[in-house]
Amino acid sequence: MSETISKAHSQPRRQGRHTFAVKPQLPSQLQHVTPPQQQPAFRAARPRSFRQATLKQQSPETNLQHVIKAPQYDNDIRFANPKTTVGFTPKREKGTEPPKKRRKTSRYPRDTSTPTFSVRKPVGAEISTDAWALFFKRCDVKFLKVARLVCKSFNAILTKESIWREARRTSYPDSPACPQGITEMRYANLLSERGCQIRPCTRLNTRKVYWPFMLRMCENCCPLKIQSAESTSEDAVAYAELYQQQKLDEKLDLPSSLAGLLPSGTMWSGRYSGPRQLDEDGQKWKFRDGNFCVMSDEYDKLKIEFAEKRASNGFDFLEWARKKWDLTRERMKVAHILDAPTDGPAQQSQIRKEKIAFFKQKAAELDPPIGSEVLEKMAAYHSAIETMNKASLRSWDLLRPKIETPEVRAAAELLLRWENRPVGTRWNILNDEENVWEKLSSHRGGRLDRPKKYKQEQEFVISIAKRELQALLNVVHDEDTLLLLLDNVRRAYEAIHEKPQGLNGDGSEGIYQLTLDDARMVIEDVLEQEVPKGTIRAKSVLGSLRCIACWRPDCNKSYEFEELMRHIRKVHCRHVGVKLNYWKLAAPIQSSSSRHRCNDEVAWYHIPWPKSFPALPGHRKAMPGMYWNPDEEVEYVRHPGEASSAFENFVVCDDPGIDATDLAANFCEAIRILAETRLEATAMIKIALEYTSRRAKQDLDSPMGTAATCMTVAKFREQEDAMHEIAPTLKLKFMCGICMNDPKSSYHVRHTRYPIPLDKLVDHWRDKHNIDSESSIDGLLHLPAEGRLVQIMEEEDSKLKAEKSKYARTDDTDREGGNGQVDPRVQAFLEVPSSMSRFRQLFLLKTGRVELSASL
Repeated sequence: MSETISKAHSQPRRQGRHTFAVKPQLPSQLQHVTPPQQQPAFRAARPRSFRQATLKQQSPETNLQHVIKAPQYDNDIRFANPKTTVGFTPKREKGTEPPKKRRKTSRYPRDTSTPTFSVRKPVGAEISTDAWALFFKRCDVKFLKVARLVCKSFNAILTKESIWREARRTSYPDSPACPQGITEMRYANLLSERGCQIRPCTRLNTRKVYWPFMLRMCENCCPLKIQSAESTSEDAVAYAELYQQQKLDEKLDLPSSLAGLLPSGTMWSGRYSGPRQLDEDGQKWKFRDGNFCVMSDEYDKLKIEFAEKRASNGFDFLEWARKKWDLTRERMKVAHILDAPTDGPAQQSQIRKEKIAFFKQKAAELDPPIGSEVLEKMAAYHSAIETMNKASLRSWDLLRPKIETPEVRAAAELLLRWENRPVGTRWNILNDEENVWEKLSSHRGGRLDRPKKYKQEQEFVISIAKRELQALLNVVHDEDTLLLLLDNVRRAYEAIHEKPQGLNGDGSEGIYQLTLDDARMVIEDVLEQEVPKGTIRAKSVLGSLRCIACWRPDCNKSYEFEELMRHIRKVHCRHVGVKLNYWKLAAPIQSSSSRHRCNDEVAWYHIPWPKSFPALPGHRKAMPGMYWNPDEEVEYVRHPGEASSAFENFVVCDDPGIDATDLAANFCEAIRILAETRLEATAMIKIALEYTSRRAKQDLDSPMGTAATCMTVAKFREQEDAMHEIAPTLKLKFMCGICMNDPKSSYHVRHTRYPIPLDKLVDHWRDKHNIDSESSIDGLLHLPAEGRLVQIMEEEDSKLKAEKSKYARTDDTDREGGNGQVDPRVQAFLEVPSSMSRFRQLFLLKTGRVELSASL
């Protein structure tokens, strides 16, 4: 028994091709012996997995006689860990055959009736190379670019210039022949592809091809690759003299400079403006052209080649120059055809008419066809016909995928049906017999009565708006108040489970759904009650909205909410396209009355309340990449400045040397303190007026009335000379606050667009607004808002700190003459105080005032 245990412990156990180690048992476990016939037979077949092959740990009842004796091997076999399984196959003797592998059978037999195809088993019938060549000649050049990457045989076939030539003629029959110097493949790439070809630039949407150079470049890479030919460097002047010597000796009719032998473009004001023009015969450059440009790489290669040829023996300048000039003229002829320059309005109008007819013909040939009226509603079509390029298959290939989109076609057809609806007929999406517009107008029109009458759903929305407005006032910036209020009201209404019953925009009664009229009601009946129209704050709260679709630099007009919706309805709802959803605001008014015209009025009752409005606050600027989706929630970008008033937590400081009721003295004292800073004049006057008014109101013993605590027009005008003496560099020019706060005021008149002197502004107040000299100056001057003052002071202080850091060094470079004396101008600049420190001399924090009095 002991011999059996020692052998089982020392020798591994083997079953099939796997080797196992048997854990030895203690002598105390040998008393429990099980008969061998009760033990399960060990599986002699090959185990399926390593886990099945591993023996379980022996229990005390295990019979040691059942341990299978492992075969004996050579003594040089070592096992690192006898407790782990080690896969081992004994070395096969020479002359013996290896064991046959068992074939794996599937549970489900494979159906061999249908043939299977794979990459390893190609089709027996092969297509010859000539057949593929004929096939590729009839394909589009875009397909050939992809076919080159399929396999090596296709790549070898497509190296032939004839295939690319025939494919280009098939795709672009109007294109001229490929000029010398470039391959047909590169020529086809310039005609059909997009993307900047200058590496490592990664702009993929570049389409501008500089045809004189046969290269497609973006606007950033173009200045890096071209250079002006009229260079004044010593190297350029030396080559110009050598070229003139050769030209004068041979009396040749060639370009006047070495750079003239290369394909050139015209430059005006330092920018590329098109190919350089040849004369009528095509033999010379036109002298009327301005400065011209060439490729930098080509020009450098030409100078090196000219120097090497000239240094060699037997240099034939005539043959060399004429060869270069012939190649340049050929390329420039192609460039003039492909660039399609438009010299006059008549030619531009003719090109536009040809493109309109061409695009409408191609659209009618589609399946299903697109009518001309539907095509007129698509923004991509109008963008395509406004370009200066001639009509071609390439332009149609760029336009076709934009107008074939099912969503765009459906939107254009719906917009066309809306606009072609005859005025005076009853029309409704659900029921033609009922006039929904007039029903909704009478149902919701009670809020325009005196006194106001609201329906149940209107009162519910107004209660939510009042609660949300109180949470926003004096917390967010004025320009963010309106849009954040609308967004918070919508979110709060959607979060309510028990919504009120009401009349919806489609004429049905049930759970009320918010419409655009509810947004207008929130602004007019809730927000305007807190911020009335005509006040200084109303301009930034109510009238600072910007259109998200007007991204041009000259479109800087601000709108009120209702005015903005009418602007979008009139200007931006005419066309549809990808990411152009403004047509959803073009729903017609469902009215039988002739006073409602669908092209001029917004369907307030029918348009649902969008998740985001096509509006931006006044502090944001519209960008070309912005688009509006009414069903998508967009993260709102707030104003970076302070939202609260600059004087909210401050009290005015007392000056015992000046009487609190002396408005002129207090005003001049505030200007004197602020004049040493770098604040602008409007900010200084705003702080000085607030300081003067608060000091007069704080004097409780003063018998003066409320009107006397404010600066009048006459008193303010008397301080003009005093302000000039205190701060000679202060520019006392202002804009009219009444006109700037009036949303209906024109933005192109002098008193609203540019600041004017005070005397002319007083004349304007008297003539236009009937303001006399005893009126309060408050509200008449266009001064920064109280929330804007903090941002102005922080911006000026940050600029001042950055500039001071440059002059704060004390090394010899900052000394005058190196004598250790600081420049007086630098010293004066370093002593300029910050605007916030001078503001704290006029106003003191409430907490600081309490602590000061307690310490006294």
